[in-house]
Amino acid sequence: MTRLRTWTIVLSALAAALWPSVALAQSSAESMDPFNISIGALSLIAAIFLLIVVLGLRRVAEGSAVADNIAFVMAGTLALAASVVAAWANRFMVGISGEQTRIAADLLVMLSMVLFAVYFWRVRSALARFLSVNTEELLAEMQYSDERSESNSTAHPDADA
Repeated sequence: MTRLRTWTIVLSALAAALWPSVALAQSSAESMDPFNISIGALSLIAAIFLLIVVLGLRRVAEGSAVADNIAFVMAGTLALAASVVAAWANRFMVGISGEQTRIAADLLVMLSMVLFAVYFWRVRSALARFLSVNTEELLAEMQYSDERSESNSTAHPDADA
């Protein structure tokens, strides 16, 4: 069985096991909305899956510009997962208002967007530098090749005939 399939089964079992506890922890008005509960559970599962994929990418791309900056993606993913947890805090904790949890979740989402933007900016900059160096090398090689072909044709005038 593949690792992805194993994780899918484990996370599905975990979600199914937690479903009754979520319903019991909520008021009767909130427990009537299984769609809201499902979206929250799927968001947590997606955040966990994203973190697993990012960790796998870090191992695969070690030493490259992507891997050097992968900490920004990992932090952004954790901030997204924390925003989902903050939204769920209203269901389980007494003394925290819905407005407070929405503000915390929004701030965490904003933080994750900033971290993703920093990551993509740095990777784009590294890629632009890489492409400019390779383009300069390619142009220099093409120019050298043209000069060699011109010198060969002038040295042997009957080579064209």
